[in-house]
Amino acid sequence: MRLLLVEDDVLLASGIKLGLSNAGYAVDWVGSAERALEVTRTETFDIAVIDIGLPAMDGLELTQLLRNQ
Repeated sequence: MRLLLVEDDVLLASGIKLGLSNAGYAVDWVGSAERALEVTRTETFDIAVIDIGLPAMDGLELTQLLRNQ
């Protein structure tokens, strides 16, 4: 299963990515909502784990935009 992790905190993202990878997931990590939108235009993911408190655009707004894509 391919997973997109959207988290701006590098240390937290590293830990989450490591844990999910160890659980068998293929994890792609991006640090911003804008980058997540770019990546999802050309790549396909089964699921996304999105930080609600992202800078510039919060995770809820990003989720709505991804659903509309």
